[in-house]
Amino acid sequence: MTPELADKITRVCDPAKDGWTDAEQGIHMAQSIIDLKHPVSVELGVYAGKGLVCMALGHKANGSGKVIGIDPWLPSASVEGQPEDHAKWWAKLDHDRIYNMAKENVIRYGVSEFAQLVRSKSEDAPVPLEIGVLRIDGNHGPRCIVDVRRFAPAVVVGGTLYLDDVNWPNGPLQNGADEDLADMGFAKILEIGSTYVFKRTRK
Repeated sequence: MTPELADKITRVCDPAKDGWTDAEQGIHMAQSIIDLKHPVSVELGVYAGKGLVCMALGHKANGSGKVIGIDPWLPSASVEGQPEDHAKWWAKLDHDRIYNMAKENVIRYGVSEFAQLVRSKSEDAPVPLEIGVLRIDGNHGPRCIVDVRRFAPAVVVGGTLYLDDVNWPNGPLQNGADEDLADMGFAKILEIGSTYVFKRTRK
């Protein structure tokens, strides 16, 4: 990765902007895409698009491929299975504003050719036949395990999976996501804050 690209991703991930993807994870995801050179990446849970833009910048650096960002931007989907305090926060959020922000960020950072937004619940969205890099950052409640079981099997051997907010109440680890991934041939290689990074070593 060039210093110029790392600097751009750092600006995308400015903590003062809406969203929670930090520069360390943004750079790591982009580098994974650059290294693997697989044409299809997927992000579940886009929010305002920080992570999506970082992944798209990886494809742009390769000059090919795209990241598919799947998110319903819908209060009812955000509050499902959440603790009361989190559910209240998500219920009050203007999801249409956040969706429009994601669209604007794709344009602002020059990655329209390398990013596709799909406004849909993850369970209703088609799963690509193959995925090089997968980020699971949608609803962190019990249904996150559904995202793991639907999308992780499509990750190619050598591909990378980012499982975000593993410490969420009644979230990924409490529902056995790490055990499911181990059964599918994924090995944890890194922790970035509350994100576990897995590499697929076998099918």
